[in-house]
Parts: sequence; structure tokens; C-alpha cells
Amino acid sequence: MKMQKDLELHREAELFMGRADLARVQNRREDAAAHDRRAAELEAQVFDLLPLDRPKTRGITAISSVALYRKAGALDQAIRQARSFLAPGNLPDFARLDLEEMIEEMRAEQYVSATYRNLTARQQKVLALSLAGVTPEEIAARFGVSPRAVQRTMQRARRQLQATGSIEENGSQDDAMNGLRQKLDALIA
Repeated sequence: MKMQKDLELHREAELFMGRADLARVQNRREDAAAHDRRAAELEAQVFDLLPLDRPKTRGITAISSVALYRKAGALDQAIRQARSFLAPGNLPDFARLDLEEMIEEMRAEQYVSATYRNLTARQQKVLALSLAGVTPEEIAARFGVSPRAVQRTMQRARRQLQATGSIEENGSQDDAMNGLRQKLDALIA
């Protein structure tokens, strides 16, 4: 019976994911976020129903739930959910590593979006991923663009931050990123 319930909940989550995709295509962002949040909640329920002897499925479901909260823009909830999945210690290594990376990236996103509001959403996302230690090549792959496009986005962000006095003009980009990393480390600690 438990097996049947988890499958039903997962199928319902998939319906909400489809609704979210449709809402995004129709430029109804709030509806898309609400559907993604509901799908994330359902996937979390599925996780709770899955037996411990299915670690791979539990890991994939945990990552799915956190990714859906993140997609909905609910970073605080995504981080809380990731931490709750990590707490019992019964996830496979791949899921544990992915969730830990996701937490680090989401904390960087929160920091950058709160601190550098004058940047575009894309610039904030690229800066946050870079701050979390993701390489330009990996960022490019995630966005489906070239590494050069990522570098240009970083350069434009740096110029904007220099113009507003957020970073020193004579410092190197590495110095600026190290400064941001130190701020993020202090925030996370």
C-alpha cells in the first residue's frame, strides 16, 4: 500500500511540474512558481514514504524536491529541505554530495541577490555560481551558452560593481571573487 501511495504522489508531482512548465511558456511566473512549490512538497512526501532499502530512489527524490523548491525561487525552503534530507544520513554519496553543492550554491545566490541588487538576474546567477566554486565551463553548460558568454557576463557584472563602488577598480577579478568568497564563508559559518 505504501508503494502505491508513493507512486500516486510522484505522478501528482509530475502533473504539477507539467503545469509549471506550461505556465512558464505562457509567461505566468507566479503560477509556475506555485506549481513548482507544490511539486516539491509532493516529492518530499514521496521521500518520506520510500523504504530505506531504496537509497538510489530516495536520493533522486530528495534532489528533485530541493531542485523544485529552488526553481520556484523558494531558496530558504530549498535549503531547509536539503538539510532535512541530509540529517538522517541514509542517502547515497551521490545524493549527499549533490545536496551539499546545492546548499552552497543557494547560499551564494541568496548572498549575491541581497548584496548586489543592481545586477541583472543572469549576472547574479553567474556570480553566485562562480562564488560557489562552479567553473565557467560548468556554468556555460548549465545555461546552454559558451564559456566566453559566461566570461562576458562576469566582466559586465564586474564593471557594474566597480561603477557602484561595490568592488575596488584596481583589484583583479580573482581578488574580487576571493573577497566575495570570504563574505560568503563568514555568512555560512
